Amino acid sequence: IDDSDNDEGFGDDDPAVVRAGRGKSIAERIESFKAAGSGRRGSVKRLNELSVKAKSFMKPRSGSGSTSSSSGISLEDENAMLKIENRNLKYDLELMREQCIELQAIILEINKSRKR
Repeated sequence: IDDSDNDEGFGDDDPAVVRAGRGKSIAERIESFKAAGSGRRGSVKRLNELSVKAKSFMKPRSGSGSTSSSSGISLEDENAMLKIENRNLKYDLELMREQCIELQAIILEINKSRKR
């Protein structure tokens, strides 16, 4: 597995930036979580698109050489596309992990406030 592309910057949704927001009130954190969640729906759509691509790549291919006769793209190009999708999915997974941690913190704070 080639992880040489892990140093890519991803902007404001970087988990380090997400982690920095822990000093907010519960209401602010819930609102920011809702706003972040609406932006994540594209990730699910991209995952569905990947499934279609993956299915087409898994179909048996006739012919030999480095070019796929069914899709007309070289195996090198296909590999590059899959590496990009893999990187995107790794990033989405990291964001989901951060969301889970944030949700757990929100739930704990809500439970603590109910006990008071």
